[in-house]
Formats: sequence, C-alpha cells, structure tokens
Amino acid sequence: MKVLQERHARSFAGLAARDITAEVNAAVRETGIQTGIACVYSAHPTCCVRVNELETGLLEDFAALLLRLIPGDPSSLDVQERRAQCVSMFLGPAGESIPVSNGELLLGRWQRVLFVELGGDGDGEWHVEVVGTT
Repeated sequence: MKVLQERHARSFAGLAARDITAEVNAAVRETGIQTGIACVYSAHPTCCVRVNELETGLLEDFAALLLRLIPGDPSSLDVQERRAQCVSMFLGPAGESIPVSNGELLLGRWQRVLFVELGGDGDGEWHVEVVGTT
C-alpha cells in the first residue's frame, strides 16, 4: 500500500480539492500491475476521494450546495466540522475503486481522481492499494 499526502489544494468555503490523478497513476505504475483495480481512499472521516471532472466552478458549486443544505457561517469552525460530518455521511464511501488497464487508470476522457477535504481538521493523507496481474 502506498500512503501519500497532499497539502496544496484548491479551496472554497471550507472545502479543498486536489487533482491527484498523476500521483495515483504513478503509484499504479510502480506496482507493475497491468490489469486490476486501484483502491484509492482516505481514512479520515472528513476527507474522501472522488472520480469526477475537474471543471471550473465545480468546487464553488458544490460548496454553494452545502451552504444551502447546512446553513451557517462558513468561517465558523463548528459549522465547518458539522457540515463536513454531514457531507461525509451522504457522499458514501471514503474512496474509489478504479479499474487498471495496460498499467494505467481506466478513466473517462475528462475524469480525474480528486482528493477532497470536506472541512474540519483533515489529515491530508490518502492511500493507494493496487491488486491485479502483471
């Protein structure tokens, strides 16, 4: 298992997101696995990994949705932590299982692997575990 940390991310209203696709692909290549599954996750309760397009405004739109769902001052640490805990509940699992083909992540044309900190005191750590055949 490979453990990676990221401290540089786009942030908006208590949320932070970073494109970690290149780092995950590098971790997959290091294993030598050609066909399999890459499991990418964060063990922190207010962080998660998602596969999505990283389009302009995505983080701002997502933060605006959260502000409507869970109102309050986004600069308040209590509100940020409560929002992060609520969001982690409805986002589902803390990670993604991504197919590996020809030694690379099998993603759609515009899809990226995103590490998302939902607010609160995330540790910025994410993990990659790859299983399959060489």
